[in-house]
Amino acid sequence: MRIAPRETGAGDSSFQKYVDIKNVAAVEDSRRPGDLVRPDALALVRFGLRAADDPRIRDTARVVDALLKVETPSGPAWHRYNDDGYGEHEDGSPFDGTGIGRVWPLLVGERAHYELAAGRVEDLFSGGVERDAAQDAELRDRLYQEIGQMKVELDWLKKKHELFA
Repeated sequence: MRIAPRETGAGDSSFQKYVDIKNVAAVEDSRRPGDLVRPDALALVRFGLRAADDPRIRDTARVVDALLKVETPSGPAWHRYNDDGYGEHEDGSPFDGTGIGRVWPLLVGERAHYELAAGRVEDLFSGGVERDAAQDAELRDRLYQEIGQMKVELDWLKKKHELFA
């Protein structure tokens, strides 16, 4: 999918310029836009601007999966872009402006929107952990308990704030 006009005012192609990347080693800190892959184009489906079966979107999803998808014990997950450097270093030392990229759970939800629109719900999370009804009930109960605790804490904060207002 093209993200910029082919020609700029100076007659140069927008794809001949470089994009600065802040979280990679200095020798890799700029790339041509055509060399970067991100899953952002799938949002066009969520916004209703493209159909899920549009060939450009399907092709983009294939490229995104080939370069950014990672299978985890919980199911598939995706990186923000190829060679993302946001995260700690391989030796475990903390992020200091560069590091190794991690998958972003938010992108699982965004991908789910696309898969729902494409009618492929069953396959998306099939690699995850199977749970039985008792485990689901236990997780649901724990979730409601945590939500209740958060509500109590929020009410306390509201009352405390009223005292100082």
